[in-house]
Amino acid sequence: MSFVLPPYNRNKGVFIVKHLEHPFFSRLKSDLVYALKQQYLVGLYYGFRIRKPASRYVDFLIAADNVVQTEAAGLPRLPLSGFNFIRDDFGRMPSPGGASLKEYDFLFVGTYQNRKGLREFVDAYGQVLDHRGDLTALCITAAFQKDMRSRSRRYVADKLQEMRLRGHRGFHFIEVNKSIGDGLPSRFIELAMMRSKALVVPSFHEGACRVVAEAEMTGLPIILRRDCTGGSANHLDPEPNILFDGQSGLVAAMKTLLFDWERHYSKKRPKRDPYTEGKSKKIFIRFLEDNFDFIPEDAGHQFSGRSFYNALSSHLNLLDSEISNTKTDEIFSIVKLGALVSDLTGLPTRPTPLERLWDAQIQAVSQFRRRANWLWS
Repeated sequence: MSFVLPPYNRNKGVFIVKHLEHPFFSRLKSDLVYALKQQYLVGLYYGFRIRKPASRYVDFLIAADNVVQTEAAGLPRLPLSGFNFIRDDFGRMPSPGGASLKEYDFLFVGTYQNRKGLREFVDAYGQVLDHRGDLTALCITAAFQKDMRSRSRRYVADKLQEMRLRGHRGFHFIEVNKSIGDGLPSRFIELAMMRSKALVVPSFHEGACRVVAEAEMTGLPIILRRDCTGGSANHLDPEPNILFDGQSGLVAAMKTLLFDWERHYSKKRPKRDPYTEGKSKKIFIRFLEDNFDFIPEDAGHQFSGRSFYNALSSHLNLLDSEISNTKTDEIFSIVKLGALVSDLTGLPTRPTPLERLWDAQIQAVSQFRRRANWLWS
């Protein structure tokens, strides 16, 4: 689940389902859903681009601009995403100014997924390195169990080995092994941005890339793929950031920023309002007030003391591990989702044999897809 806000006084509660969970939610027993909707508004969150959103049992959508291509008839849309709920103090640490205090020319933050463009970044770095031998970069990537033997990981390792054989030691690589519970200090990314000249985002597909928001709040110039789908560029100014097309465009953009960095940096100003959690909570409350007659004072109580940071992206593990996926808080089970709704509404329910069979079929399909993704990654 993205999050659940309990009812308070005159306001209903807010129950947010992620789009991957909606097929399960839409198959719950009608009496269970009816009991839920008597007490809660149901929102459906889309993080990635979708042509036509679902609408069954849903009261409103949450999706950034450029994510939903066709609006659902009669459903209001809250134009927010995961990157609109960054903690308010992000980017307020003292920042080193001037090129002499920037340790890294380029910063990359992502995973080995093909859509993130890590291989494209490493290739482009190698081409720029041919023209400037003192180049530096910091690459921070998260690796999961499925990544340990992936083609992308082997490709990147081979490229790094080639750089070392050339005598280049400026490419610093940090791999966070999520499969054994590795993590980074809470403010490490923020510090890395403070010490870098530019963030490179060569992604092909994103919902709303959080590191873009964090770089904007830090005042870090960004190199972003122009045709990256989703809402990552919604609040991004083309100048002093750089939007590029294709692999040659990425190389040219890195060269442009490298050789004219002082000008880009001097024009860059931290942008906070579109991304901070405090601002976005106010937008959320106003949305509920305008569309569902929420009482602002009661809504303020519902939202206070509750952090939405990462909630839409679902990395907080808010739910019991017996109910949700322990890595993402997503509920891919009609039986478990029904148990959660039953607990919220107080309406007893017992899964039917058909529901258990349907769960088993979905889990088998999901396992097949994971294996297929590993074979092609």
